[in-house]
Amino acid sequence: MSARLANKIPDSRTRIDFLKTVHYEATRAGLDPQIVLGLIQVESNFRKYAVSTAGARGFMQVMPSWVKLIGSPDHNLFHLRTSLRYGCTILRHYLTIEHGPPIVDQLLADGTGHLVAAMGDATGPVPFSALMASPATLTRDSERLVRFVRGFSRAQRWMAASDAREIAAVIAPAFADIDPGFRVAAVERYLRQSAWARDPVLTRPGFDTLQTILLDGGFIKRPHRFEDLVDVEIAQQALGY
Repeated sequence: MSARLANKIPDSRTRIDFLKTVHYEATRAGLDPQIVLGLIQVESNFRKYAVSTAGARGFMQVMPSWVKLIGSPDHNLFHLRTSLRYGCTILRHYLTIEHGPPIVDQLLADGTGHLVAAMGDATGPVPFSALMASPATLTRDSERLVRFVRGFSRAQRWMAASDAREIAAVIAPAFADIDPGFRVAAVERYLRQSAWARDPVLTRPGFDTLQTILLDGGFIKRPHRFEDLVDVEIAQQALGY
């Protein structure tokens, strides 16, 4: 691998230090170093001081807003280890969202991974899941939707009043392949971070935080107004106010 990178990083000592750091930070986050190297090639083409048109910086093209969320103001995203630490942490975060929280506890238990930062602690409640419908559906089926959301709200209240073992037991059939202890640990972490909303009303602060994450990750290209995308009337009716 070192020889293959010679045209990207000519100095042999710098190249070897780069590969050692990639291996360390990828392994620390429970990632395959080859995947991290592939991501660096796509994101920055191995250019340490790369800056995208959106402002992403360094080898792994990390947006500066992540420094505010999970780091310290003095962190330099052009620094090799800092860039890789952030990039690997963020990648692990999105993989965890994709594959489900129990993977964190599995990695910690078998010693493969180390908990660098908990995004839930850094960001606070974020509405990664939401109920979606067209304006026509909201108008045509409003009464049925109110009844549905009222039932959904009862489930939210039950979760807010239950402990981790009770919730883990209910969701067990959907996660039958996950060790029961990992299920409980994942639920405990979600409860501790207030990850689950206690009512169905989507809030503006939560919307703004989610939008910042999606913009920084390149999942959306421009910001959108809360009023254009969110209608809380159904939820408010379901709650009786």
